[in-house]
Amino acid sequence: VVSSSSGDTTSNAAPLSIAPRVVRVVSQSTSSGANSVVPVELLATGSENGVDFTLNFDPAQLTFVSAAVGAQAADASLNTNSSQLDAGKLGIALAKPTGATWTAGTQEIVKITFTVNASLAGGTVAALTFGDSPILREISNATAQALPGGYQGGAITVPTGFEGDMNG
Repeated sequence: VVSSSSGDTTSNAAPLSIAPRVVRVVSQSTSSGANSVVPVELLATGSENGVDFTLNFDPAQLTFVSAAVGAQAADASLNTNSSQLDAGKLGIALAKPTGATWTAGTQEIVKITFTVNASLAGGTVAALTFGDSPILREISNATAQALPGGYQGGAITVPTGFEGDMNG
């Protein structure tokens, strides 16, 4: 049923599908000129073995430093594709060993470190979004079959306000 100031109308039945798993960036708040470690999480159902994606960022705001496996991916193989960093695109391919899967629940799979441009003003939001180049988005199971899933971006925010040091 759709409602507006003109009244209500009922549509034909339509299917609704909800992604059972999600890969998401955990937003961070960091000062200008500082490094920020950005976790990427998988909200897993328990059947996922591999996760691939491209993380997009503004290279005028952020500089890629490194990528490492997350807390729940210590046994996974991580490959990065940095061929498009000048365009603000970092490719990530992550896979657990053959036959292994992530446990159902929230799993930290990758930690990506960026340096925030020292000239960014307080209140600046540097978006981190998902893309498909150089690496296509895909979540796969232990037999390398693609699984349905969603992707949720995040951001690094430079906080506004006062900053100071205390001595004594």
